[in-house]
Amino acid sequence: MKIGICLNMAARDARKLGMELLPDIKHCGYDFVEMSVGNSMALDRVTFMHDVYQPIHDSGIPCYAMNAFCGADQQFVGTAQQARALDYTQEALDRAAVLGAKVVVIGAGLARSIAPGYPVDSACDQMAELFCRMSDLAKPYGIRLALEGLNRSESNMFTNMDDVMAQVKKVDHPNFGALVDYYHFTLGNEDPAKLTDMAKDLVHLHFARVLCRVIPKDFGEDAGYVPFLQAIKAGGYEGAISIEANCPDEFYNSAKQGLDVLRAACTKAGF
Repeated sequence: MKIGICLNMAARDARKLGMELLPDIKHCGYDFVEMSVGNSMALDRVTFMHDVYQPIHDSGIPCYAMNAFCGADQQFVGTAQQARALDYTQEALDRAAVLGAKVVVIGAGLARSIAPGYPVDSACDQMAELFCRMSDLAKPYGIRLALEGLNRSESNMFTNMDDVMAQVKKVDHPNFGALVDYYHFTLGNEDPAKLTDMAKDLVHLHFARVLCRVIPKDFGEDAGYVPFLQAIKAGGYEGAISIEANCPDEFYNSAKQGLDVLRAACTKAGF
């Protein structure tokens, strides 16, 4: 399995682009990087090309996926809000395609959250329509969208993988699938066994040590790593996985340890 690392959570620069980490990531041996949609969209197009595209291109490390789709300035429910979200999506996908990304993750916990008392079924229906239209926009680029299961502290919608998969089926689009994140999944006390039947609809995976949401440090630190991956492997998953984690310590050693831990876990799981 190809293993990458997300730039935004480990980034040291004020804009959270993480370009300064590219030499270390390449030296560690990662297969790809994962870039933040929201952070790149905060830049004008010229700055994006100079400060994001060019360093990634020059590094020789592919940008396979993008995460952190948008913030609270976007909303996924309501006619006017959805029209604005589609305009944002078009530009975001265009930038993702420029970077060569194949997966764009729809976390967007605040954008997809609904007001207290708002009918959940209505919100799901509205978002299914939006996600279908977003997927139509993604299709010409060869990009697949991945709805991420989050924990309840980050959103009040799609906070377990059963709800995520129900929404994936409702959208019913070849360019729309799901992402399971070990951190969120474990916080929700979900059973890894359920992932085997879900694996065919998984587009991408995220991984972090649950304690403090940091880069994994040791293969034996969490007995849940291998069963999580084994269940996904049993379902025939053929995609990639990214470490999406904070890095309070020195980056190179942490990133190298994390890659070694995840490679060992993947090998143990049969990947």
